[in-house]
This record gives sequence, C-alpha cells and structure tokens, in this order.
Amino acid sequence: MQRLGEAGLDGEQDDRSLLAPFPDLPGFLRALLVADGTVTSLLGAYFDEPIRVSCVEQDEVTLDFAIPVLQMNAGESVFWRGVTLAGEETGRQYATAFSLLNPANIQPCLFQDLISDNVGMGEVLRNSRRGSYRRVLRVFRDEDRDVSRTYMVYLEGLPTILITETFDVSCFHASA
Repeated sequence: MQRLGEAGLDGEQDDRSLLAPFPDLPGFLRALLVADGTVTSLLGAYFDEPIRVSCVEQDEVTLDFAIPVLQMNAGESVFWRGVTLAGEETGRQYATAFSLLNPANIQPCLFQDLISDNVGMGEVLRNSRRGSYRRVLRVFRDEDRDVSRTYMVYLEGLPTILITETFDVSCFHASA
C-alpha cells in the first residue's frame, strides 16, 4: 500500500515524458501505459480472449500516513483492493492492480459496485455514466520483466481512486 501512496505523484507529465525511460517496450504496452480507457477491454481485444478479473484482497484500513493526491490524512479510512487480470482461456496473468479508494468521495451505491468481487472498476465506471477521468501520474519498472503505472481516477472532479497496475512485459512481445 505504501507504494500507492508515495510522495511525488502530483506533478504533471505528458505521455512522451512518462514513457521516455522505456523505449524498448512493445508498442501496444506503451499505448496501454498511457491509455485512459478500460484496461480489461483493451487486454481482451489485444489477446483475443475474455479477461477474468479476480479479487485477491480487499479491506478497509486506517491510514498510517497522508496521501495528498487522494486528499486523505493519516487516521482516515481508505479501502484497499488488489486484483489480477488473466485470460479466461489461457489462464495467463497479464496484469495486477492495487487500488486505494477514498470512500468519502464516492456515492455509497457506486462504492459498493466498485468493490464487488471479480468486477473491474473500469467497467463499473463506464457503466455508471458518471463524470470520470483518469490521469497517469507515473510509469516505472519494478523488475526486469514488469512495468507499472500509477494513475488517479477523478469522479465529479474529486480525486477518488489511486491505482497502480503492473504488467508482465513478456506477455506483450510478439513471440509470447
């Protein structure tokens, strides 16, 4: 959870500067890292198979530290959620996502939909027809085979969900 709340995420960067340190990434993955669409749908289209969203952990926790980009202070309640995105036919895991939700900025009915097991948040937001947009804050490499991005989802102009998605780079090479 601390990685999601790291300081220094509130600076503006354009797509080219976010991706500049990673010229060796496959084209589709570079596009995915700056996309503001539903990752589950994009992965399904690219890999030509339905994508299964599996919730591996979620819980309400009290923050030990402030998360300024979410407008949250230490001592406030945040909802933590971790999911995997895998092909239904191949079983191959393409990505993981860890999210922090600020319940104070989400209507209760929408909040319940967002934390439903095995449902992607992007799909819920798309189907809710609420004013939302995403802003990529950071792209980084964790290990030799993984690349991640952290982005903020705003609902009705309020910072609501901070998400870090990690992709297995080897899945996106033509020989994969």
